[in-house]
Amino acid sequence: LKPVKKGDRIVIAFWARAVRTPDGQPGRIGRVQLEATPVVRAIFEKPFELTPEWKMYQLSGVADMDYAPKALNAALHLDVQKQVLDLGPVFILDYGQAAQ
Repeated sequence: LKPVKKGDRIVIAFWARAVRTPDGQPGRIGRVQLEATPVVRAIFEKPFELTPEWKMYQLSGVADMDYAPKALNAALHLDVQKQVLDLGPVFILDYGQAAQ
C-alpha cells in the first residue's frame, strides 16, 4: 500500500502445511515469488517443500527499482503433483533499505 524504493529488503512470509501428498512425499509449492504488475515479472522467487505441521515459511530479496503503491504482489505457484495443501495468511513486508 506504499511505494517501494530500489534497494528495499522485501520479505514474503506465509503459513502452510501439506495435508495429503502422494506416497508420503513432502508437499510442494513450485515457486513463491514477488512480482511486479501490470506486466507480470518476477523480482525474486524460491521453491518450498511443506511438512504436515503448520509452519511459517519465508523468502526475501531486494527491490530492483522503485515501485508505486500496489505495483507488487506475492504469487504462489503450486507444483504439478496431486496434493492437498492448507495455506494460511501471506505477508509482504518492506524492511527498508538493505544493509550495504
